[in-house]
Amino acid sequence: MTSSRLITGLTLTAAAAALTVGFAAPANAAGTLSASKTTGLAASGETIKVTGSGFEPGKPLTLINCNLATQRGEGCDMTATAAVQTDAQGAFTADFAVKGSFATTDCAKVECGVVVYDMATHSLPARLKLTYAGGAAPSGTAAPTEKPQLPKTGGSDSTLPLVAGGAALVLVGTGATFAARRRGGSNHTA
Repeated sequence: MTSSRLITGLTLTAAAAALTVGFAAPANAAGTLSASKTTGLAASGETIKVTGSGFEPGKPLTLINCNLATQRGEGCDMTATAAVQTDAQGAFTADFAVKGSFATTDCAKVECGVVVYDMATHSLPARLKLTYAGGAAPSGTAAPTEKPQLPKTGGSDSTLPLVAGGAALVLVGTGATFAARRRGGSNHTA
């Protein structure tokens, strides 16, 4: 094998490795929420316009009305959710029905709000506190210091290191193969 073939092979392998790393899944984008109304909402129910921005473009998300202190969705109104799709800029706008009491949650006693659920990562990347008319802000109930997170069962956080490691192994293996062929070829005479 000639030196130029070796260089060409290594160059193609390096290019393939670079493209593989370049197309790895992007990190999850945490977004922000706002709404047409966040205070004085009717406890019996009201529809608000929820706007989100800063999310991953083209991402399907779900809006849920939840007790903001819950970590796993057990204090959420799963009967009234809204599916949204972010646009090319990672934004969305949706009409969303919320109410001050659902299942075992009473928003007059606990902090409630709209959360964004990302099914792909099983995370809650954004939340927005809501208060209802006639219900005083909960006393002695502190908001969680971190955004609620559902357990991860795998995800894109580990994708980039795995792809980069695999690409590096392919590159090393290809280089070793070319080197072995070159050495092996010089010992044989025709």
